[in-house]
Amino acid sequence: WLLVAFRLRESADNPVYFLEFGDQVTPQVKASPISIAETPEQLTIDAGRIRAVISKTNGGLIQNLRIDHNKDGRFEQSEEAITAPIDSYVELRDIEGDRDGLYLSTLDRKPDVVIEKRGSEEVTVLKRSWHVDPKTRRSCPIDVRLTFYRDQTFVRLFHTFLISENCSIILFP
Repeated sequence: WLLVAFRLRESADNPVYFLEFGDQVTPQVKASPISIAETPEQLTIDAGRIRAVISKTNGGLIQNLRIDHNKDGRFEQSEEAITAPIDSYVELRDIEGDRDGLYLSTLDRKPDVVIEKRGSEEVTVLKRSWHVDPKTRRSCPIDVRLTFYRDQTFVRLFHTFLISENCSIILFP
């Protein structure tokens, strides 16, 4: 089987597309592919019109995000769309009273951050972390996939929430 995924051109009224394959076909690489700068603390994804920072030191979904609204190729402070970490959270009610409270993904200091897909048109980052309470107890892990597209001003986000508690004594209000 073959999976074909591509973006339609907005400017074409009646576009015609062809699928070419074989040894004689070479892929076209865009002049300005998505760039990824990686340090021990973070990933910075630059997709042309959007720049995002994803922390490796907390479980927040996105640390910082800027959109190049004026299309000048620079990301000014006035173009910040996200200025603080986006959190995932869960609130637990424990019938026995021991684990009550708010659990935040930003309190997870050791998330797993990997580049799951890397191409000139799109990049997907997988971030695995836990919801953690102020006493550093973990609950309900999450998998978050963030997909960035070249020259687009949006991010596709898939958030998978796993129940890791005994639901006969732990409630999710």
